[in-house]
Amino acid sequence: SRLSGRIGVVGDGSSVAVVLILGTLALVEAALVASAAFAVSIRRRQRELGLLGAAGATPRQLAGTVLAEAVILGAVACSVGVALGLAGSFGLSPFLDELTQRRNPPIVIDAAGLVGPALIGFVAALLAAIVPARTVARLPILVSLSGRRPPETPARRNLRIGLVLVGVSIGLTLLGANLRIDNMSGMRELLVIAGAVLGTLGFGACAPWLLERLDGLAVRLPLASRIAFRDTARARSRSAPIVTAVLASVAAAITLGTFTVSRNAENANDWQPYLFPDQLMVRGAGAESVGADLATAPGALGGAALSYLGLPEPGYISIEIPDGHDANGGLVRWGDDRQYVPQVQSASIATQDVLALWQIERSSVDLNDGKIVILWNEPMTADEVVVVLDDGRGDADSARRVTYPATVISTGISNAALPGALLPATVANALGLQTVDAQAYVVRLDHPVTQVDIDAAAAIAARAPDTFVDASIGPQRPDESFRVLLVGLALLFAVSVTGVAIALGEAESRPEQRTLLALGAEPRLRRRIVAARAAVLALLAGVLAVPAGIIPAWGLLVSLRSPFVMPAMEVVAAVAILPAVAVLGAWLLSRPIPDWNAFRNVRPGE
Repeated sequence: SRLSGRIGVVGDGSSVAVVLILGTLALVEAALVASAAFAVSIRRRQRELGLLGAAGATPRQLAGTVLAEAVILGAVACSVGVALGLAGSFGLSPFLDELTQRRNPPIVIDAAGLVGPALIGFVAALLAAIVPARTVARLPILVSLSGRRPPETPARRNLRIGLVLVGVSIGLTLLGANLRIDNMSGMRELLVIAGAVLGTLGFGACAPWLLERLDGLAVRLPLASRIAFRDTARARSRSAPIVTAVLASVAAAITLGTFTVSRNAENANDWQPYLFPDQLMVRGAGAESVGADLATAPGALGGAALSYLGLPEPGYISIEIPDGHDANGGLVRWGDDRQYVPQVQSASIATQDVLALWQIERSSVDLNDGKIVILWNEPMTADEVVVVLDDGRGDADSARRVTYPATVISTGISNAALPGALLPATVANALGLQTVDAQAYVVRLDHPVTQVDIDAAAAIAARAPDTFVDASIGPQRPDESFRVLLVGLALLFAVSVTGVAIALGEAESRPEQRTLLALGAEPRLRRRIVAARAAVLALLAGVLAVPAGIIPAWGLLVSLRSPFVMPAMEVVAAVAILPAVAVLGAWLLSRPIPDWNAFRNVRPGE
């Protein structure tokens, strides 16, 4: 019962859009990490590839070796990924409803759900190998044989490309957010997804230029930081994909966090009490018997079963308030254009028990005078209402409309649970209305309802089938466990990718390690270099991830006309926690510079 007001059914368009955005960003991450790994693999095999070229291998054949490696690794990785995904899905399924605060459908396995992601992952592996393969094909044989680092692509050109991609990303996001054509919600989501992907790639394309700036900053830094900054700046082809992959993972968490906290804030702002603070509501098949027991329990003042007035199916009634005026004297109207007459959809016969529930026993005089009592959540005045009796056949002109005198009582609560209008029995009989059991019972306590009261009442309601208890005790702080879990997973992935980058850099920097050892560098210098390298990669990725993650979330929120709230937890995790954890992990997992024995039997150039 405690979760009954918050659990919904998963599958609405906004949730699907968020899942698609996160899945697309995950695909980009996989391709980027694989691209960095292929780049380092080529760098380590540069002399070997040069020998193949000198022996007569064509550029196409050299590129084919890289693509063949991508095919093999992609097939193995996709197979393992599908197996791990299935295991994770079944392992997480029993806890998914509690984690997401939603009612999720059961897991269904089909061919498309398995083959589709595997095929996409395989394509991602091939895409990741395209740029390294082209680099191999274009590299002169003499440069390959010399073991020198290939010339880097001008960072300024990458910066221009990145800024263009970011601009296009913002444009697509704005277009998707403001698209108001009917039946075009799918197009809106596709535009926002395209904007998210292009934004991630655009900010990642800006990374080489930002990394190049590190070379100028390194002059003023200590030795370890100077070496780390210069190595990171000069190995942009290896570092930039890693930065982009890390920012993509963190941006995904920021996107989801922004969307979640913004919608939670909107729900909290729109929340209105639907019961009085001292009331419990019992719903379901056993509502009347359970409610009667609770109404006579210690601490209860009484209670009443709810019933509504209606017409034979498919007919229904509504009560319009055409001349209602608010506290400022303005005419009350609904809708964006304020053109709809406010109305009440639920009505009940006024009895003493019902009046006591509403705490409006004073209205007995008005009811005795034949007036209809309107229960409104905001201050409003009205002298008469129109009761509309519709037979439900779809002909609006055939609806019967009867005007009655009325009085409006401001209750401060919505009529989502309790009736919005009370009719004298004489009026209900004159209109030919019949009473319909609402399968609901309201209990009034002698104190404001607490969670202890709800739990105790729920224990009693559990004895009856399909019966539960609810109370309006204010907007509850949403469970943050799922957000924390996602942020933790994003940080874990980001730190892992940063660790991969450090490992790749260490594998490529063995000659530099020998040089440092020959110059008499202390063994701990290597740890400081590794920590500084991790810090700069993680900090740059975290800072770029903030706008990359906020832009698509902002587009989704604008399309839903929801307010925007900055996700403080995710932003702090990106710009502060991620660099700190990366530095700590790099320091703990790295080793000092090895002695000369570690460099025995090492081929030249390694």
